[in-house]
Amino acid sequence: MSKAELFSLWESSNQGDFPASRSKNSPLDSFYPITNYFVKLIDGKPVAAIGFSKKDGLTLRGGAFVIDSERNNNHYLKLDEHLESNTNGPYIVGISSTTIPNEEWVKSFEKRGWSVTPNDEELGKYADNPTIKAFRNYYDNHPRGAKWAVKGIPLAKWFNVLKRC
Repeated sequence: MSKAELFSLWESSNQGDFPASRSKNSPLDSFYPITNYFVKLIDGKPVAAIGFSKKDGLTLRGGAFVIDSERNNNHYLKLDEHLESNTNGPYIVGISSTTIPNEEWVKSFEKRGWSVTPNDEELGKYADNPTIKAFRNYYDNHPRGAKWAVKGIPLAKWFNVLKRC
């Protein structure tokens, strides 16, 4: 569903403030727009969602939430799997959470096959992608330690092997 549809559904279900991790007029909006969501509904109310959009040949992922009463029910992982089954990569994401320590959150992405803060050599032809450049610029010096990651990009891992020889 669209972001506007999700916001409208949230408001009509009278669940309080929308659990957005992004402030209004955020600097992220220019390079990291989230326009669509896959949403888990219980009794017609949104209890979890994961957002996405397309930009510069990448699928941007973000804006995920699970309401407090539904934590530990694997909604995020199921939505994550659903998103990957119903969209095309390569993917890019900002890794930041208000409910999970960033180090732990980063490790969970690495376990699911994400490459966190890859360098230009690893990115190969994607190193000049404007969206990747914007993510790097924003997240590489993030004051709270947020990170960015990619998945589905054929990273040039061989470069690191050659460097060690």
